[in-house]
Amino acid sequence: MIKTLIFDDDVAATVHLTELLATFDDLEVASAVQSGQTALKMLRQKSVDLIFLGAELSEMTGFDFLEKLEPPHLPLIIYMSTDERDALKAFEYRVSDFLLKPIAYERIEKAVKHAKESLGMGGERSAHTAGYGISPLFNGKEKEIMPIKVSGNIYFVEPKTIRYITAAGYYIEIFMKDKKLRVRETMESILERLPDEDFVRIHRSHIINAGFLDAINTIGPGEAEALMKDGKMFRISKTYKTALLKKMGL
Repeated sequence: MIKTLIFDDDVAATVHLTELLATFDDLEVASAVQSGQTALKMLRQKSVDLIFLGAELSEMTGFDFLEKLEPPHLPLIIYMSTDERDALKAFEYRVSDFLLKPIAYERIEKAVKHAKESLGMGGERSAHTAGYGISPLFNGKEKEIMPIKVSGNIYFVEPKTIRYITAAGYYIEIFMKDKKLRVRETMESILERLPDEDFVRIHRSHIINAGFLDAINTIGPGEAEALMKDGKMFRISKTYKTALLKKMGL
């Protein structure tokens, strides 16, 4: 059984959320409180697996609450807000998921599913998330979903769907099968957020997903190009060629 708490100053939203969570047989809502100080005290006294945390508590904000959390009191956190702009900041605190109010059942179902995948039998934390209080969905380079902010919108992207990334002045362009995102971020920054086992930089202006690499073509002495499975071709810099070959086991 996953021991769950709701910390939110919004009484009506808490009642609605409690009703939604009651439909999950393996999830037990132990308590719901409005006070941030009471919530912190409760965590020191109780063993908890999952918290639904509102953006506003009495005495503090949800982000203030996250700042005050310390080991070993670090359960999984699902952050809730009426402002979608809170999502990116919430993930910076390494929360498990973000829910935009008013919350639909489908989103609750998905968030609970993600939380379950991060917890072992009986609600005990699996070894790779113990002590972190987060889901691996957003945990460093193990993440399965990566939030990307574009002109005020936040896209939730699975890194494995990214084919390649190219530099474009002060921006980068992220290419997927049916979508291209233009983001104000550096190549160094985006590479730091991508899984090491999949992505490699082949040029100061190009990062590729090795899973979408079709061939490495020699075009001259020491010169090569990367042919992607969609036909796109990228020049491989001598600086990064060794890293690419190592990535491909060559």
